[in-house]
Amino acid sequence: MELIAHALFAVLRWLWETLVESFLFELVWHTVLFNVGRAALLLCTLGRYPRGAALECHEDRIAAFGLLVVLAVGFAPLIHGSAPAPVPTMPLGD
Repeated sequence: MELIAHALFAVLRWLWETLVESFLFELVWHTVLFNVGRAALLLCTLGRYPRGAALECHEDRIAAFGLLVVLAVGFAPLIHGSAPAPVPTMPLGD
């Protein structure tokens, strides 16, 4: 019985690793990050890139730029807020 459970667990683990993880990666990479990168590049180039054939040829580069944008936006508050705020002092009266 334990051998059957172990084999079933191995099959389910293989299915998870091959199908679900690759599907999630493809969904995030080719949908979310690609569209973020495309929007950012269109804003940076004033609508000139990526268009037409460049969308298919440079799909991975556009998604990588989307990842860069997401990381930059994610780390911006951490970088901006890293300096300690000055402590206001009040003068003491006589």
